[in-house]
Amino acid sequence: MITDDMAQRAILVDSIRSQGWSAECYDSIYAADNVMLFSSLDSIGILCIQELQSIPLKDLENFICSKSIIWLGVVLDVQAEWPSTAHIARLLDGVFSLPIDSSLLGELLANAYRKASIKKTIHNIDSIHVDGITLKSCMPEFKRIFRLVHRVSNSKAPVMILGESGTGKELIARAIHDQSSRCMGPFIAVNCGGFSNDLIQSELFGHEKGAFTGATSQQVGHIEAASGGTLFLDEIGDLNVNLQVNLLRFLESNSIQRLSSSQEIAVDVRIVSATHIDLDAAIERGSFRLDLLHRLNTVVIHLPPLRHRKADIELLANQVFENLSSRYPCRARGFHRDTIALMKSYHWPGNVREMLNRIKSAIVLSDSDLIMPDALGICNTLENSTPPSLNEARGAAERQLIINTLIKNDNNIARSAKEMGVSRVTFYRLAKKHNIIKGE
Repeated sequence: MITDDMAQRAILVDSIRSQGWSAECYDSIYAADNVMLFSSLDSIGILCIQELQSIPLKDLENFICSKSIIWLGVVLDVQAEWPSTAHIARLLDGVFSLPIDSSLLGELLANAYRKASIKKTIHNIDSIHVDGITLKSCMPEFKRIFRLVHRVSNSKAPVMILGESGTGKELIARAIHDQSSRCMGPFIAVNCGGFSNDLIQSELFGHEKGAFTGATSQQVGHIEAASGGTLFLDEIGDLNVNLQVNLLRFLESNSIQRLSSSQEIAVDVRIVSATHIDLDAAIERGSFRLDLLHRLNTVVIHLPPLRHRKADIELLANQVFENLSSRYPCRARGFHRDTIALMKSYHWPGNVREMLNRIKSAIVLSDSDLIMPDALGICNTLENSTPPSLNEARGAAERQLIINTLIKNDNNIARSAKEMGVSRVTFYRLAKKHNIIKGE
């Protein structure tokens, strides 16, 4: 229990202990932080919401979401109009007011204890199940990510997933949704960089009939459509600065207005966002709002690139093969050992997405019992052959760079050209030169 109100503490402690529970008390979340960090108990926490109003919201969110504890809040009716009360209550697993009947308090504690027991078991799981696939890892770093996914799933706190393109950010977002109590609700994924500035506001917030030219009917936006479930905002760093203000307002009020409507629509949605860009640098450039970042990154998950997961390459490749070979006609029964060695030596610029696409192609095209290295379309650096000339080496490196950049950017020429630091025309000319893109 965390409260500095001695009278309230005495009432609750007496009631709790009279039912056979033990109780530990702290004056503040800061006093409790270090002790509870190492607690191995199936714990229940009780917070006095009135006392939390003076604590920075970021500190409070980090404290609640980083502990494997079921949190209950004590709230008084006179606090109902306080602006932060509703947000704090949404972070908790339950709220009650004083005075409370001892039998009702007993039921609340019993239910919370059952949740805590389940939660502790889940935290020991070193894999996640998503889209019919059980994802595993040999690496402690990734096992911690899996445990964090289980840990935050039933929290209502926003999650931000950081990582290069193709590292599996949407897969992790979907895993968070699938493991949560919202799993029966919708999972709506929106690519914030996939719409023009004119369209993105309508896509997110919806519009009324006649809101703009071509708006022939009312449209429900993605935020509203995700109510009761999870909204995944992919590439949040590409969101227009002006629209960031509207998103911030929604995150603060949990309500939206469709375009050309003054009606406030309440929305209950879990926000998971992702980006591959450096948001701190974007804030310095003025292209991303600091206050919005603070609303979105209560829990942060960093996904390492595949080139830093060498120990997982064989395990991950076999998982992908097992999943895809059951969905596509496949003669092969696995990978040749040289193919595994090649995959371990390759730098995977397109990360997991590139691996998935290359293995899918190999499964479909392979006509042997084992998938051989050449079936992946990767330049085999393991073979000892006559060294190429300087011009041949430059040409091969240039061609491979273009192919890898296209794969990483889903064959989008504009994005690929930007990443390579050349104009779209130059990139197109180079791609045609190496027969990657056929000329007209």
